[in-house]
Amino acid sequence: MPEQPNVGSDVVANVHYGGDYKGQLVQAATTGQCIFCGPRFQRENALHRVANVSEMVSWLIFHNNYPMKDRQDGHPEFQLLLMSEEHRDDTQPLSGVDWALITFLVETCKKELGIKGGCYFFRDGDPTISGRTVRHTHVHYVVPRIGEDGKPIPIDIPAG
Repeated sequence: MPEQPNVGSDVVANVHYGGDYKGQLVQAATTGQCIFCGPRFQRENALHRVANVSEMVSWLIFHNNYPMKDRQDGHPEFQLLLMSEEHRDDTQPLSGVDWALITFLVETCKKELGIKGGCYFFRDGDPTISGRTVRHTHVHYVVPRIGEDGKPIPIDIPAG
């Protein structure tokens, strides 16, 4: 992916995250380099890539290195991160082609990883309201852990 100048100017709206991830966000805001356009998120590191050449749209799927916590201070069973391969501001609406590619990637990983179900979430708009930290178009797919009572443990999705 090519370098993306000036895309990180308002990346860090929510720095309630800690550790390495917060450091990456602060660096992105300082340098203007989108963290999703950097070397950690190159094609060779993706679980899968899918493209619609006629629409010039492609998506990648990764294990999320910074999963959210659940209400028992653990992490989901899986948290997958899907992102547009091309840098797109997340205020651009997702098309039907985007959703078809996203769904294909999730279904492929569900089969490979034995996932029985989960939830999609996508943040947009004002970061102080939505809680988003990266303007690069992306979607999360979260599979919660199952508690001792046999029920899913809710995920805490931080908002602004």
